[in-house]
Order: sequence, then structure tokens, then C-alpha cells
Amino acid sequence: MSDLNTFKQSREILRAAKLKAQKIVERSVKNASSIRKEYQNKGFSEGLEKFLVLLAEFEKRKDNLELKYKKELTLLATNIAKEVIAEELKTSPESIYSRVERAFRYIKSPRKIRLIVNPEMLPYLKKIKDMVVKSFPEDTSFSILVNEDLKRGSAIIETPNGTVITEPFSHLESIKTHISKLNS
Repeated sequence: MSDLNTFKQSREILRAAKLKAQKIVERSVKNASSIRKEYQNKGFSEGLEKFLVLLAEFEKRKDNLELKYKKELTLLATNIAKEVIAEELKTSPESIYSRVERAFRYIKSPRKIRLIVNPEMLPYLKKIKDMVVKSFPEDTSFSILVNEDLKRGSAIIETPNGTVITEPFSHLESIKTHISKLNS
């Protein structure tokens, strides 16, 4: 019987070893699955981190390009406006009268007025001088002088009370400044 007992014991040992081996395999599969998930998550995290870094770099480049193009467009728009105003002054010299007339509104109790303009505007202003003079009291002394240093369309109005300068492009600089502030 000892052979039978040995055989039974051997079978029992074998069965216990198979169970132990099966448990080890199951634990190994679980561990492998857990390790695989851990590395997948780690890889995903690393990939996500790299993606976020690239996204931040892209945003920064986009912002820089956007600012650059806004500045360029602002400059382009003001240059186009300057060209349009310059062309208007060439083709419609009467447009200076409206600017000068607006500037005259700031003059209080004028007695002596000197209007200084670019020489190219003199022929037109001589034509409208009577209309300008009528807008002031009769005892007002009014003269038109030229200054070659003035831009076409610019005018300086001198009175004993002060000086008014009208510059057709001055509003563009103000507009450009405001646009730049909006773009910041």
C-alpha cells in the first residue's frame, strides 16, 4: 500500500502544484495587464504632455503672427487713407476750405487773421477768400500767406489770440494709435 499512498500523495502534490501554477499564471496575467495599462497611461500622459507643449507653442506663434499682421494692416490702412486724402486734395482743392472753416470756429473775436498754406493751395484760396472773409466781422484783417514747408492740405491760422494748425493727416495718426490700442 505504500505505493498507493505514494501515488495518492504524488497526485495530491501534482494537483496542488497545478493549482499553485494556475494562480501564479493568473496573477502574472493580472500583473501584465496592470503593467500594460500603466505603460499605456504613461505613454498617453507623455504624449498628451508633448501635445500640450506643442499647442502652447502654436498659440504663442499664432498670437505673434496675429499681432504682426494687425500692425501691418493698420499701417497699410493708414497709408491707403493718406493716399486717398492726398488724391482728394489734388482733385478737390475745395476740401481744404472745409478744414479751414472748421478751424475758424475755434477763433474767438478775430481782428487779424493770417492763413498760411502750401503754395499749391493759393490759387484756390484766392478764389474763395471773399467767402471766407464774409464769415468774420467787417473790421477783421485777413491775409493769405504761403509756406512751402507745409504739406498740401495743411493750414496754419494765426491770430493775436493764438494759432490753429489744421493737418489733413493728423487724424490718421490718432486713428492709428486707437487701432493699435485695440490690437494690444
